[in-house]
Amino acid sequence: MTTTTQLTTASTAVSTALSSDNASTDMQAKIQALKNRVAANTTSSNQSTLGLAKVGESAIPLMLFSPEHEDVKIHWMDTVEKKGYVQCNGDDCALCHADNKAYSRLLLQVFNFGSQQVEVLAITDASNPGAALPQILPIFDAPDPMMLLMSRQRNKYTIDLKPVPQNIDLGKEKIEAFNTAYSTGQIKLSDVYEKCSNQELAAIPSIKVMLECRGYKAA
Repeated sequence: MTTTTQLTTASTAVSTALSSDNASTDMQAKIQALKNRVAANTTSSNQSTLGLAKVGESAIPLMLFSPEHEDVKIHWMDTVEKKGYVQCNGDDCALCHADNKAYSRLLLQVFNFGSQQVEVLAITDASNPGAALPQILPIFDAPDPMMLLMSRQRNKYTIDLKPVPQNIDLGKEKIEAFNTAYSTGQIKLSDVYEKCSNQELAAIPSIKVMLECRGYKAA
């Protein structure tokens, strides 16, 4: 009888220990899940939606942190259904067939000190007086990070190159998060422009009329 009681007691102790271990493991898994969620939210915060650097008559402070760039062709749309720039769909683009002019843009990676975000600077590769690219290129010969105080009046850019002030936030964490997402193909600079299928574009009444006049059918 005593032996049976001892075995029962031992079995209960083992079960209790195992239950305790399982509970501890389960607790640790839940804690790790919470930590992972915090880490994911932190990354998401650092990789906020990529936007265009809006250059107007008032200067904005930018830092070009990489020579990486993309070329993209875009169309301007001004219809009831859609207003703004959209990406060109290439050789069989519905907008090209509808005689909507395509514009070429050179996209650069910049950190905007004002918005504290990584943004995309869209310019042309023109070399005429007042063009942006010739005024930007000297920063690659500078030994230290440079700030671009950039403004625009119509198609004429004014860019003052200044040393980055001491003790200013260089956006290191946000740039690193962007670089990780960009190098792994999670984002592209051209993502700042909407991409629509030819079928979607051809369904817009004003575009549809032009395509019918040209005898074009969206594939």
